[in-house]
Amino acid sequence: MPGIVPTKIIPQAMLDAVEPDCLTPISTIVMAYDKFLSDDNYQTGEAVECSVDKLYVVPQTEYSNGQASKRACTVWEPLFKMLHTENSGLEDAIA
Repeated sequence: MPGIVPTKIIPQAMLDAVEPDCLTPISTIVMAYDKFLSDDNYQTGEAVECSVDKLYVVPQTEYSNGQASKRACTVWEPLFKMLHTENSGLEDAIA
């Protein structure tokens, strides 16, 4: 089916069983990507659900394992500087 995002997540038979008006076209995925690049209302770290022709910002949830999970996702400043040749400027970066 042209214009649909190809994926190996579901078998073709399942895709064939879904009505075309319930499928998400590539243009919706591109629209979400563009929003993050051009719209200040879309923030880094947010997730967006792309559904048919609509975008839904998914509220950020708490870390499942609290501080341990948060710490695992925190920028380590020496590595950031090594990769980007400058500091991240993030308040909670690990020095």
